Amino acid sequence: MNCLQNPLISIIIPVYNTCDFLEDCLCSVLAQTYHNVEVILIDDGSTDGSSAICDKFADLDRRIKVIHTSNQGVASARLTALEHSTGEYYTFVDSDDCLAPDTIRVMWDAMNSHEVDLVVCQAFRICGNDIVAHQKRPDIGYYSRKDIDALLKSNAIFDMTTSIAGYPFEIWGKLYKKEFVETLLLRGQSLWYAEDMAGGLQLLYDISSMYVLDNPLYGYRVREGQATQTYKPDLLGNDTRLFNLFKEIDTKGYLKNQIPQRALMELMRVLGVAAKEFNRSKDFLTLFKTAIEFYPVWSGTDEYPKVVGLKNQIKLFLIKYKLAYIYYAMIRFKG
Repeated sequence: MNCLQNPLISIIIPVYNTCDFLEDCLCSVLAQTYHNVEVILIDDGSTDGSSAICDKFADLDRRIKVIHTSNQGVASARLTALEHSTGEYYTFVDSDDCLAPDTIRVMWDAMNSHEVDLVVCQAFRICGNDIVAHQKRPDIGYYSRKDIDALLKSNAIFDMTTSIAGYPFEIWGKLYKKEFVETLLLRGQSLWYAEDMAGGLQLLYDISSMYVLDNPLYGYRVREGQATQTYKPDLLGNDTRLFNLFKEIDTKGYLKNQIPQRALMELMRVLGVAAKEFNRSKDFLTLFKTAIEFYPVWSGTDEYPKVVGLKNQIKLFLIKYKLAYIYYAMIRFKG
């Protein structure tokens, strides 16, 4: 067992216009039963009053450091926070989310007792006033390097039975050894969406061991305006950079069969977000034609993989036969 008892743990929280949720987030962090923490708040050019909330909490608790910057994006904000941190271990929290009171304590105890490089906890979703259990992934327990390789080969970035990644690539809900954090953050620096996935994938190649907890300790808030639900003009370019990073990181070819499946699901996600945001079907038609041309670039193949679920099968049929208007109508009127 590791001889460390209560090392300093850095909690990095990028903040950008989340004033409606920020106080709840910070209260949950300061209520942790593990006390030897430093909290780095990186205010990324907020304009809604979040900056003042950061300063107020820093006055209340000396463990909080606040850095105010111009808006630079979440990936760069986290790197800036890292430069101002001094912890031996690290965890990340989004400023609209919250932690169960024993989150840090439970993760540190697992890190210490199992002598691993990474600890992963489970999450629960906050949907308005409702708390919803999140699907547990991956399997609970200790992972050696061999076990991590098996996870990468099987379903790390895409699980056929669930149509999502078999590993939770979100940067939050994890405790990291300091030596892995800089690379974790740098890998996703070129992305404004899915930056966590690029860094998390690199991490799975770099670490020697990890432990996955059964405990749902991290509260993820589902709300409008999040990156997963927003269309931006550079979305296809961002995804191209993401899939290029997958191929660059995957030096052992573990992801070869998963990448086409992940690419198709991402294509469906992009089309779904665009259909909801575009009020004119003509605009969607233009995007549809462009987006399907990106699939072979992302996947490395012109062939579409099999999908599970009637809804996805219908979407795939419409994509194959380029039935953009029907796709648009299905999303707009049926969701």
